[in-house]
Amino acid sequence: MAYNPYAAPQAEPPRPGGPGAVGAGPQPWEAGEVLSEAWDRFKTNWAVLAFSFLIFWVIASVPAQLPGVLDKMKILTQANVAYWPLLIACNLVGTLASAFFQVGLTRMWLATARGETPNFSDLFAGGDRFLPMLAFQIMYGMVLAFGFLLLIVPGVILALGLMLAQYYLIDQQLGPVEAMLASWEATKGQKGKIFVFALLGFLIVLGGVLACCVGVFAAMPTLSIGSTIIYLRISGRGPSQAAPPPPWAPSGPSPYGGPPPPPGYGGPSGYGGPSYP
Repeated sequence: MAYNPYAAPQAEPPRPGGPGAVGAGPQPWEAGEVLSEAWDRFKTNWAVLAFSFLIFWVIASVPAQLPGVLDKMKILTQANVAYWPLLIACNLVGTLASAFFQVGLTRMWLATARGETPNFSDLFAGGDRFLPMLAFQIMYGMVLAFGFLLLIVPGVILALGLMLAQYYLIDQQLGPVEAMLASWEATKGQKGKIFVFALLGFLIVLGGVLACCVGVFAAMPTLSIGSTIIYLRISGRGPSQAAPPPPWAPSGPSPYGGPPPPPGYGGPSGYGGPSYP
């Protein structure tokens, strides 16, 4: 377009991939760098993230432990007919609670990984994706069980390839099967680095367990945020940095709505002609 010196002032158009842009394309990542960023983001919101994980852990795991506790206390032993229906019911309650609260936790991790403030109320707002998450967890468990039956290694490969499925399920509203396929496709060529991340994560959780188990409530949310960051990097749905301006671009919009004059013009003479020494 020809430059019109008499045009009204215009604002500089936004550059693609500016701050906070989503869908800017896949971004590189390394396990150590992701864990460092995840820890920094956890520290900013440690109270809500640690407390949310504690609630999730208690509600999802305690019901399944109840029959065993009753058996050890000789209140309701395995010889009692009522023990087995109670065991099934408690495990069912734990499974349903896990699926429901996992939706809220995933949303909180997504917000934290994107640099936003996680909302505690999201933990209790998982009803809209409860059934897809429940179906995903059942299918995921069956797939991994089948993989580990095949001499363990296939199970490890499947676990690495499906690690990001829950984020596709929640963030992109995909169905359970579509989310698993999307995760498998996205992690092609990435499974080696994901394995390193998982290995470092195991060591971090082990350290949390050795710290009187209290450290687990910091380690687990940090690792979850880390895997969320990996999803955002691989899928290209996280905030990206602004693209650098071209070398000739001015620091601000031109007051006349057009491009700056080429070098050698508009010098000290003030008449817009070439400047001379």
